[in-house]
Amino acid sequence: MHVKARLTGHFTVLGNQLTQHRELSLLAIGLSAHIQSLPPGARIGIKFLAQRFPDSEARIAAALRELEVHGFLRRVRERLADGRVVTLTYSYNQPHTGAPPRPVRVAPSAPAPTPVPAPASEPTPVPPASLVSSVPSAPPVAPTGTTEGQGLGHAHGIVDAPAEAGPGPQRRGHRPDGDTGPLAPSSAADTKVKILLVDDRPENLLALEANLSALDQTLVRAPSGEEALRALADDEFALVLLATQMPGMDGYETAARIKRRSQTRDTPIIFISAYEMGPHATFRVYAAGAVDHVARPYDPWLLRAKVVVFVDLHRKNVQLRKQAALLRTRAATGLLAQLPALLSDVETEARDLAGQLRAQESSATVRTMAARLEREVGSLCQVLRAEPGAPPAPASLRSPQYRDR
Repeated sequence: MHVKARLTGHFTVLGNQLTQHRELSLLAIGLSAHIQSLPPGARIGIKFLAQRFPDSEARIAAALRELEVHGFLRRVRERLADGRVVTLTYSYNQPHTGAPPRPVRVAPSAPAPTPVPAPASEPTPVPPASLVSSVPSAPPVAPTGTTEGQGLGHAHGIVDAPAEAGPGPQRRGHRPDGDTGPLAPSSAADTKVKILLVDDRPENLLALEANLSALDQTLVRAPSGEEALRALADDEFALVLLATQMPGMDGYETAARIKRRSQTRDTPIIFISAYEMGPHATFRVYAAGAVDHVARPYDPWLLRAKVVVFVDLHRKNVQLRKQAALLRTRAATGLLAQLPALLSDVETEARDLAGQLRAQESSATVRTMAARLEREVGSLCQVLRAEPGAPPAPASLRSPQYRDR
């Protein structure tokens, strides 16, 4: 029993339907949706009619970059047949979400493996109208000498990049040239953030969703500037991807209104234009409050890298706000815990002050009684001096010090 099943499909695409990069992008999206329904390790052959392609190589490369969105592209082989048909063959290795299967060594005399059909419970996505047919051919027999742990890409001369074991802090994908780049923000275990996609053309929104679906975030569509403002009023978004040219309220006016609102003033905006911008248009983009801009046709890896930066920044800002709220809560809790002791100190000081006031009141009463007694003694002395034969008043009573007292 083989660990990975093989399946060969052929998609014939008419050349007159692929005259624009946008249609190539839609074709790649449809192929990606169809590939997702195939068993792991499937091998796909795509045929392009190239007689109407003056720049077929560049256009096909653009379509393949779109296929990278789902991480299926590993290695590409191109072949020209009679100068009219371009055949592209690639393999993919879909990550296994459950327990990793135990690899089995294939004996040299092993019979040809039977193709594994798609599960009956999961409907196969319907490819776009540009896909005419999907004709599976007989699966080839695994060559002699296939070793344990080797995928079918080794058997066909197509080497698959090793899949990462388990979720890591950062999911990474493999580009055709061997370079690696981030496919998702670094904190994959965190909650999803919302990204607002604003464009009046459904095909542009579909291409953006296919490009950013690998980031595993919540993508919200807005077909106009008015819809974007309503969405921003209801939810918090980590980033806004905004088209510059739209009927009615264009991207510049939409960005200006976003920046005028206190609720959305700090939401980053990336403009997406249909052409390369000159110095004046670039200045207008940044004057409207955007943090960056890209032009179509854009590099999917570059756009995802820009989006990942702002998604991580938004998560860090949310974490800082939560930590600040936690610090405020802890400070308030600590103050409430110290409040009884502070009230006790205040009550003690209040009692001390009350005792001092009572002492001062007692001293004032004594002084008042002494003054009254002095007046009475003085009156008595005057009466005694007025009587004949009365002795003179004591010197202590006639002294100024006594009178002062």
